[in-house]
Amino acid sequence: MLRGLATRIQSRCPDVVDNVNEVVALVNQSIDTARSLARGLLPVRAESGGIAAALKALALRDRDLYDLVVTFRDEVASDFALNETNASHLYRIAQEALTNAARHGHATRVDMALCASATAFTLRIADDGKGFPKAQVATGMGLKIMRYRAGMIGASFEIEANEPHGTVITVIAERPAPGVLQSVPAI
Repeated sequence: MLRGLATRIQSRCPDVVDNVNEVVALVNQSIDTARSLARGLLPVRAESGGIAAALKALALRDRDLYDLVVTFRDEVASDFALNETNASHLYRIAQEALTNAARHGHATRVDMALCASATAFTLRIADDGKGFPKAQVATGMGLKIMRYRAGMIGASFEIEANEPHGTVITVIAERPAPGVLQSVPAI
């Protein structure tokens, strides 16, 4: 509508066309921002390829954002499925691990792998950063939230040193039979 208005205004009031074009650009920018925010709220969508596609996009984004060498490898069975909520928890764990590797670990390389069958999955994120003191494992809020998110999807969360330096985060889950309740760890 604004573009049509700009075209009509150009013939009648050419001196204000630049102002209308500026409004058009601002509206388009606002639409792009809203779309970006919406994607951030629910980053994993089944129709967009599910968790594997979302993790691949995350690897590409963080490669540019943090100037890291980020690799992503997936071996996902065709019958593997996570609902969007559980997939989003797994995505947020990977997102936090990549952020920690770049910001706190000063890593230059991160290797991320998702292996999944119909009954189990493993997400492994290994970096070459400086690692962290053992005491920080128990006290870091980001690590506690990752552990909590893993618990929410019935997975174990492991963090260990990556020799010779860096950190390895592993999230492992075997899918329980339908109807089996999982206990959720406290933060």
